[in-house]
Amino acid sequence: TARGSCAADADQFRSAVLATMRLTSPGRATYLARIKIKRGDATRAVIALTPDCGLLPSQLNEVLDLARDLKTPMTVFVLGSMIQKYPQESRAVLRRVVAEGHELALHGYSHKSFREMTYAELEDELVRNWALIDWALDYHYPMRFVRPPYGARNQQVWEWLGSLGIQAVFWSLDSTGWVGGATA
Repeated sequence: TARGSCAADADQFRSAVLATMRLTSPGRATYLARIKIKRGDATRAVIALTPDCGLLPSQLNEVLDLARDLKTPMTVFVLGSMIQKYPQESRAVLRRVVAEGHELALHGYSHKSFREMTYAELEDELVRNWALIDWALDYHYPMRFVRPPYGARNQQVWEWLGSLGIQAVFWSLDSTGWVGGATA
């Protein structure tokens, strides 16, 4: 695939993504809109590594090396525009993520605030993101989670995400890796 054409190639997965989203029952949508994941089980001593990937593929490879050394599973929240910008590198690193037993999740395509979007814009943002992940893996991945960019959310966003069958995940500790261009 030529650089930049992966978005067109990812279109083959759009119908599978939309069909998965449309299977969400009203009851499940309501449940997903009410339950927001911010912390794990407080009775267990665990660390949850959940990088948001605006990381370069080389940086994500470094994080994967660290997770392997620590024997720590991760959920990697993938930014679709990074796949489009680095298609072959992203394809290799996302396949590594899955092969090493980590989970992939959505972080949006463009990193725009979900609070500023209409329902149609949010759906397109997530479908584009998911279809690019599917393209990178070459199969339809069973997505469960999304982390809204900036953690920006309101009741409307929660309801919309729930209606799409995706559960919102937040954080309890911010590494501030985004401050001043830092990468950690």
